[in-house]
Amino acid sequence: MKGSRCLLLIAGLLVGAGLLFGLFPSLDLDVSQPFGAAGFQLKGSSLAAALRQIGQWLPMIIFVACLAALLGPLANPRWRSGFDARSLAAILLTFTLGPGLLINVGLKDHWHRPRPIQVSEFGGADPFKPWWDTSGACQLNCSFASGEVAAATAAVGVVALVPLAYGGAALVLGIVLTLIVAYLRLAFGGHFLSDIVFAALLTQFIAFALMMLFHDRRWRYGCEGVLEQDIRLLAFRLHAQLPWLRHQPPWLVRSAHLAHGKPAFSPTLGSVTVIGWERADDHAGVHGR
Repeated sequence: MKGSRCLLLIAGLLVGAGLLFGLFPSLDLDVSQPFGAAGFQLKGSSLAAALRQIGQWLPMIIFVACLAALLGPLANPRWRSGFDARSLAAILLTFTLGPGLLINVGLKDHWHRPRPIQVSEFGGADPFKPWWDTSGACQLNCSFASGEVAAATAAVGVVALVPLAYGGAALVLGIVLTLIVAYLRLAFGGHFLSDIVFAALLTQFIAFALMMLFHDRRWRYGCEGVLEQDIRLLAFRLHAQLPWLRHQPPWLVRSAHLAHGKPAFSPTLGSVTVIGWERADDHAGVHGR
């Protein structure tokens, strides 16, 4: 119920944002005016450029780390990350469906809204378009919506993997990162405020929906331990069929032994539950309790 209310809240915020920026499109110009009047000078700052690079690379690093944690058993069936595979899968799908497919593939190349730096109000050649108008002059990689803000918002989902004692601090850091990315996109003339708001809300809606789905016990992979077990079963089968996989690099073997006997955490939507002590087993994905 709590998750459903969150989804309804985000949906309401999306509708509200659509109405607000639709009825008052000049809000986008007003917010970008201080940056545009100065010619978006912050774009030339080395510090701002470095911060933007961090905002671009950190979500990618988080995605790769989550992918490695989820699929690590395919390389070594005895290796255990200690994270709940359901949360890992939800985070990975959030990145894929949100910033990946919806924003960068779906909207940015088909919603032909010029960026602030391209509109005539700030010295560009194209007329300004409100968020709902898709008839702009931009053809590819356009303003609506912000891919970088969507990726930063998706990265906040890693909070679900953090122990409860550190969850609040991780959430604050994630929000600060997203706000910095959003500010830089405004300051660089890359996006209007509505591009940023819609990117964040759409991604957050997807993140909540997927996290709810992967913790819903009404389907197979919503049950604790099932996804880990199936991945480990697949790993054992692959290793049986492909003998060359058995030759593990020493660092991977050591990491598997280090994970042996460690307490496994099952973080779900901000709460952390110790699910017991895991042991490596020669059979498919058996969890020691």
